[in-house]
Amino acid sequence: MLIRFGLGEIRRKLEEVREEYGIEVVYVNPAYSSQACSNCWYVDKENRKTRSEFECKLCSRKLHPAVNASRNLLSGGKWSLRLRGMEQALTKQVKVFIKNLFSERFKCLWSKAQGLIERNPYFQLVPKPEVWINVHRRDICPC
Repeated sequence: MLIRFGLGEIRRKLEEVREEYGIEVVYVNPAYSSQACSNCWYVDKENRKTRSEFECKLCSRKLHPAVNASRNLLSGGKWSLRLRGMEQALTKQVKVFIKNLFSERFKCLWSKAQGLIERNPYFQLVPKPEVWINVHRRDICPC
């Protein structure tokens, strides 16, 4: 049934479902999913003897090729979600670092990079300092 629809129509419908129910949609590259072993990740075109036989040349695991490819795609999707989670955690850590940088201890450091920080969307929540310290001349500059 899905083969009758175009890939663009399927993606559009998935986006509608994602927006309506708030589910996460992950696109996984299907390359080599039928040749890679879902147990040891060994990739070889000889792993797939026929359309209905899959046997890994490294670990000798035998599975139906569709089951093996499905497991590979599922683990690829889980890995994509883990990477997104790590990216979000890293972004949060950078925001906390910048916030601490402009805390009472380092109330306002003067630097040429300040303009870059102010324009970067990741750092929009950082409060702007009221007084700048010119590090090169060691004086306070009320801006």
